[in-house]
Amino acid sequence: MDAPDLDTVFDDLRSTLDFMSDGGVTDFDCTGESLAAVKRWGTGRRAPETHGSIASRIDSCRRCILRENAVGTITGEGREDADLMFVSAAPGLERENPAEASALFTRMIEAMGISRDDVFVGTIVKCDTGGKEEVLPEHLGGCVFHLKQQIQVIRPRIIVTLGPEAASVLLGPGKPFAALRGRFHSYMGARLLPTFHPAFLQDTPERKREAWQDLQKVIKAMGLSPASS
Repeated sequence: MDAPDLDTVFDDLRSTLDFMSDGGVTDFDCTGESLAAVKRWGTGRRAPETHGSIASRIDSCRRCILRENAVGTITGEGREDADLMFVSAAPGLERENPAEASALFTRMIEAMGISRDDVFVGTIVKCDTGGKEEVLPEHLGGCVFHLKQQIQVIRPRIIVTLGPEAASVLLGPGKPFAALRGRFHSYMGARLLPTFHPAFLQDTPERKREAWQDLQKVIKAMGLSPASS
């Protein structure tokens, strides 16, 4: 078994610290007795995370005010052990024309030579507010913990982020979207490639060619056979 890269180690550490913070941990006890207890960690068995346990945690999450006005939660859809995962920032980004944006997204996936049922589609924000609440950067930061747990369970080979918001949250805000898009980046043991959101492509169809060029890199990396036009 290959040793995990440093990005994966640090992402796992962040996820663990986020989980502890969510449970009310505010500091660490470094006395000799506590350190001895830490050495005993791993001697017992812990139930592995599942999609069900993550969904339950999402449903009970109160990390930000979005949950107060949410009409439901969104855990994602698709194959739960998918090699390919798509991630957008939040549900409802295409609320003005959801059917058209969804249909375009499906066509994008099928053009790659794969069925939408064979990929996993998720969002960073897990609360669906029905468009009644503006999604702010702090909401994205609070929810990303749940997405990271999903990635750990799914273990995709490639993650495609849709839109600049999702790319910024997962890769950091230090670089403009133009510098991130269309390039592979290392993320939690997977290769991550940012591209445009389908809703943006509907409003700006002249960028579809660039989006297809991005997806062709994914096709090559996964060894897919793109659908004939």
